[in-house]
Amino acid sequence: MINKICNIIERAITIFTIVFILLCLNGCESDRLEMSSTSINDAMSSELEEIFTIKQENNIESDMDNENRKDINMDNFLILDTTKPKVFKQTQIFDSIDDYPRVDGSTALIPLMAKVMQNSCNISEEISKENTTCSKTANAWKNLASDRADLLIVGEIPENIKYDLGNYYKKEILYSPIRREGLVFIVNKDNPVNSLTKEQLIDIYTGKVTNWQELGGEDVEIRAFQRNENSGSQTNFRKILMKDIEPVKMETEKYILDMGGLIDEIARYDNTKNAIGYSVYYYANMMYTRDDLKIIAVDGVEPSNQTIADNTYPLITESYVAVRKDNKKAGAAYKLYDYIRSNMGRQAIIDAGYVPVQ
Repeated sequence: MINKICNIIERAITIFTIVFILLCLNGCESDRLEMSSTSINDAMSSELEEIFTIKQENNIESDMDNENRKDINMDNFLILDTTKPKVFKQTQIFDSIDDYPRVDGSTALIPLMAKVMQNSCNISEEISKENTTCSKTANAWKNLASDRADLLIVGEIPENIKYDLGNYYKKEILYSPIRREGLVFIVNKDNPVNSLTKEQLIDIYTGKVTNWQELGGEDVEIRAFQRNENSGSQTNFRKILMKDIEPVKMETEKYILDMGGLIDEIARYDNTKNAIGYSVYYYANMMYTRDDLKIIAVDGVEPSNQTIADNTYPLITESYVAVRKDNKKAGAAYKLYDYIRSNMGRQAIIDAGYVPVQ
């Protein structure tokens, strides 16, 4: 389009130049001047009209594209598997690690990813850990959709990545919940506050409450940290706590890129009692613990494997196994997918210290 506009402008300039030279050569008689001026105006108007028409058509096309994108139901590309899980009689299903599919996932699920590999390939724990990597929640979903991974053991998909699935990748993904998890809130161990309600947490993250004294703590400002938008923790935070309520915009330094970084920042901030942040229970309790921090109760219920399993803890989320539907049904990806959903996968979840879905 830009090249076409440039060509039109060049033609208009050429017309103007030719007419101007003719006027100079012919002495600029008044009647000829009037006729030539009219010709210039007509020519320029024609060219400008064409430019305007192209631009207008282009704008309409862009608006139509945006409108079409709004009409796409992204959930059509995420298909919940409602089939009955299979039963496996053998723990090992792959002859060697070379037969294992490309698996990606979330940081908090690395121990489960390693355990599944260990059991299904009958290899040592050390070898399975050495060969287990993840690109974190958002990238993992994109990697599956773009054929850079065959299977995911992963947390909730961020909304913007769900949008990309429907509008860019357009790949159907089959998924199934495999374990339960809790969104937990972490404060300094010297903070006298041991429990907050969901409403109080929302008040903190909307800026309605800004001092710990309003919550039974000391007279200090609340320093609330958030994760970046593409993280699994932020997705859980928005979905199961904030829901349709928009959290207050934080200073850039209060948005933490990784899970361990958020926990460190809560402990580090001015070495005081005023920081608060969030993570998932397994990660904060099993993978990245600190003696100078504590996990607080929500609505009077402390998070634990038991309260997460029996649903008494109020902030519950799930993790999933996911596979592209276009994978071969007899291939390694679907074989592992069925395995993780089965009795063998459930046992691996328990052995790794997680809470399986009921």
